[in-house]
Amino acid sequence: HTHTHTRRNSNLERQDTPSDTTPSMAQQLACVAVALALLWGMSAANPTDAAKGLLDGHVLGPAPEEDAPADYDGPAAARPSRQRRALLPTRAEVQQLWRDEYLGSENGDAGFNGDVSNCESGTTSPAFRADTVKRLNFFRALMAHDPVEESPDPAQTAASQDAAVMFAANSDLDHTPPPSWKCFTSEGAEAARRGNINIAFDSRRTAATDLGPGSIDLFIDDSGGNNKRVGHRAWFLYPGLRFISVGAAIGFADQFYLQGGSVWVGSPNSVSPSGSMPEYYAWPPADGYMPYQLLPTSTRWSLHYRRADFSEAKLTVTDALSGEKVPHTVDHRAVQAYLPESTFVWKLNVNPDVELIDQPYNVRVTNILVGDKRVTVSYTTTIIDPDRTEAGTCNDVLGEWTQCIDGQRERSVILASTAGGRCQVSRSIETRACEVDPLECLDVELLGREGSNSIINGVFTRSGEANGRPAFTRNRDGASALFWSGRWWMVTDGVETNAHYARLEDNVASPLLGTSDWIVFAGNSGFLADPAIRVRCVRSPPGCADGIKNGREARVDCGGPDCAPCDSASTTTTTTTTTTTTTSTVPTPCDLTFGTVSFGHTASTVSSISNRVFVVGSSSTNGVHGGTPVVRKLSGNRRAVLFQEYEDDGSHADETSLYLSTQVCSGAAAPGSGLVMQAGRVAALSGGRLTRVRFERGLFDAPPVVFATPVYAAGEATIPPVLARVRRVNVNRFSFELQSSEDVDPATLEGRQVEWVALAQGRGTVRGRKYVVGATGSTVTHEDAALALGPAGFFARAPWFAAVLQSRAGSDPATVRHRDISAARAVVFVEEDGVADSEVRHGVERVGFFALESPNNNNNN
Repeated sequence: HTHTHTRRNSNLERQDTPSDTTPSMAQQLACVAVALALLWGMSAANPTDAAKGLLDGHVLGPAPEEDAPADYDGPAAARPSRQRRALLPTRAEVQQLWRDEYLGSENGDAGFNGDVSNCESGTTSPAFRADTVKRLNFFRALMAHDPVEESPDPAQTAASQDAAVMFAANSDLDHTPPPSWKCFTSEGAEAARRGNINIAFDSRRTAATDLGPGSIDLFIDDSGGNNKRVGHRAWFLYPGLRFISVGAAIGFADQFYLQGGSVWVGSPNSVSPSGSMPEYYAWPPADGYMPYQLLPTSTRWSLHYRRADFSEAKLTVTDALSGEKVPHTVDHRAVQAYLPESTFVWKLNVNPDVELIDQPYNVRVTNILVGDKRVTVSYTTTIIDPDRTEAGTCNDVLGEWTQCIDGQRERSVILASTAGGRCQVSRSIETRACEVDPLECLDVELLGREGSNSIINGVFTRSGEANGRPAFTRNRDGASALFWSGRWWMVTDGVETNAHYARLEDNVASPLLGTSDWIVFAGNSGFLADPAIRVRCVRSPPGCADGIKNGREARVDCGGPDCAPCDSASTTTTTTTTTTTTTSTVPTPCDLTFGTVSFGHTASTVSSISNRVFVVGSSSTNGVHGGTPVVRKLSGNRRAVLFQEYEDDGSHADETSLYLSTQVCSGAAAPGSGLVMQAGRVAALSGGRLTRVRFERGLFDAPPVVFATPVYAAGEATIPPVLARVRRVNVNRFSFELQSSEDVDPATLEGRQVEWVALAQGRGTVRGRKYVVGATGSTVTHEDAALALGPAGFFARAPWFAAVLQSRAGSDPATVRHRDISAARAVVFVEEDGVADSEVRHGVERVGFFALESPNNNNNN
């Protein structure tokens, strides 16, 4: 939900301090003070110009234009070279830092006790300030930089609070706030002048993630067109930084929830002892490990080098696994003025899949001028999944076959093997010959025309017939057409007109069958032949012999209503966890059944389950207290379903949920159905650790929607409830972790059985009923969100409905609830466990759902 906009008045001129000004003691401490302002749209203040077009997102101001610190170790040649690899955290240590320092510093209540409307700065809670310090120290620890502390100077914290109140009261940011501002103080203006500043808006009136610890993430990321120097990042990661001060201000009104921040960069002359300062440092960390979750959304990578000149520097980035060079764009070559180090910034947009294996990138910067020498910096940054153990799982990975283009299909092949205690990998492309019936092609591409009439290039999609032959409409504009005129094949701006740009004069049934040159309109020269133009098929219809799982197949080239049944013999799939690999036999096809069950604090029973997988989706919202459905095994092939409140008071209004039941299986959901699915059960790892489940290879061609339900034994206590939080769903696997209230020992969750069902996204019919399976983007919070249930008129009445979280934003236990289901839409929201703390606002989540035609007007509202 984050969008970055440049704030107004962002082009600041440097404000020089008079030469006779003596720095204060606070300025001598090499301090950074963080002032955060949080406003729920004060009625007395108008939002900034950025806010008027930005109801959800954040704005970073430019970094402060402050003098760089004095040379900390004498001449560059006298300082130690950067031989610090032994000081950098190991992979295992980074994993521990991720769990303890990063996830352990989630945003909480700021504890603000001031009053913005009366210009009372107040204070924030010690826990809030400590979490902000902890979050910054996590980033610094990845680089082996010394930790910072909260400043011991109360005047600095007070100045930070003043700045925060000014930003909140005025709904604006400024490094040099004028005395005419509401709540103006000279101390707050000093903090603003020396600060990194940000402001955020949220129209949903939810808890913003850009406050306190979250603001540290924003400043390290350093997005925005006015932050090409990554000055915020440079000051926060500056090795000589020793203290920070944290403040926040909160106000309320009708329209906006707003937070602002100021990071005070004082006079950083108090630095590390001689010998501990690195010659250079980089972000992501040089020669270190980087959690993939923290790759810069700004895509900005940076190298920081004391008094270096990057004006002639050359950069090379290489994928260390494949040996291929990685494209990049140099974004800025900053001199040291107003920064602690000279800075070299480049954009590198990478998104490696690190669930299987770590991804190292080799960075090499040459021709750096340092004094009278030319220096080269080379290092490796390794991107990791911090939730995967060092040993990991080292398997061969085969990509999906591409469409048949130019008589050939391709797929990527990753050959991985264990060597030296870790995965080693090689990558290649596998090809095979293929054929496409020209008359069946769905997407035709014209390419090769340059200059005049290059407009004919592009993909044209089958849209019907013209004069007895296939007709195509271009995707990018929806107007241009490729069709048979009765005389030749024409590319024009519409089927109805004779004005055209190009034609193929061969009388053939498809433009793919032509052998002559295309003729193009060449202005005053009339129509001329252009032998460079080619036409090819880039998408063919689903088939039962194309090596791709497409159409309504249950598996690759078999099953479903169109292809021959899949081999009735059982197939073998592998389920992988972070510690063990288990192999189970999976029968096919599936036999999906479904129904709704009403339940409250007293359980309801579902019969005839036998040894089947049984999952329950989201519950309705009839009771006033939060909770979740729980499932218990009973004797006689039955399951009990009850609503367990997070904080049990002994009663709850009846709720309704949709349940799904099937045997452990993979394939079509039911005979003749186009719904593809897989179902299974797995023993979960203990709380806080991810359990990974791998799908049958080639089963899904898009991430499915996964429902996962922990199962209780008969008579087992259900207080507090245990949740299976699904996350990281892709075509090959998904992960989940068990969650419960914070006072539950995670070790007690080890081994609990979790049953799961994965449904392919799409719509169609299953057992004679219409269905829709879909997923949102990362858009759903604790506020109501409306989901469209297929195209208009797809359902004649309110369907049965089930939703499920497919992501994990924040560490608090949470589930999804639904209400107000109609034929066209369902309303969903995220509900947190409010036992551990009273704050139940929630960040954005991805939600999957399954809507099924109901037999009558009864539904699971």
